[in-house]
Amino acid sequence: MWLPYGFILPLATLADAVNRGIATLRGTRPAAMTFSPARMQIVGTWHYYDCGAAKAQLGYVPVWTMDEGIYFTLRSFGEQRNPEARPSKVLLEGEPTADGAIVGEW
Repeated sequence: MWLPYGFILPLATLADAVNRGIATLRGTRPAAMTFSPARMQIVGTWHYYDCGAAKAQLGYVPVWTMDEGIYFTLRSFGEQRNPEARPSKVLLEGEPTADGAIVGEW
């Protein structure tokens, strides 16, 4: 279910004001709220990450391509599940893995 940000933020602000008002009347601290205006602002913000500035300003060059990064990430899930597993060595493109796959090939 999708609700517009312009509806949710005022509703969260109203809930926060009511929470603070009740706490003031009771002489207690306001209850912790998950549905707070700050959290709604975080959830309602479009997050987009790009390393273009790091490439332009710092000369950043990724160690692996996106495909290789995904491959290594998925491969590490098995090692994380098994506490007896040892970290695998870093493989260079074209080297075969233990299961016979070639790094960089799909």
